Amino acid sequence: MKPAERYDWIENFLRVAQRRLGTVRYTVDICDSYFVDAYIKAVKCTFQPTMFGAYRCRQLGRDLSHMAKVRRLKRHRSGLGDMRSMGFPSWVWSYYLPKNPD
Repeated sequence: MKPAERYDWIENFLRVAQRRLGTVRYTVDICDSYFVDAYIKAVKCTFQPTMFGAYRCRQLGRDLSHMAKVRRLKRHRSGLGDMRSMGFPSWVWSYYLPKNPD
């Protein structure tokens, strides 16, 4: 899948989740196993399986970062608390859609 198609898929995933949950903002990150699994299945990319938590997918991280740089997504830091003892990072970027101008 080409990068533009992957970016569209990520935006669509966020829009559908927002509508389904009726929230103003729905965030995703690389530790969200439901989101990561759906991305891997949709774009058929390589990943590194893990014993617990979300699989590691470098392409997803690059796509999210690029989308934030070109302002298709916004991001903020999310702390993971005491999860470091289980091998998780102390924080991750959480990504969400910017507000619509309407």
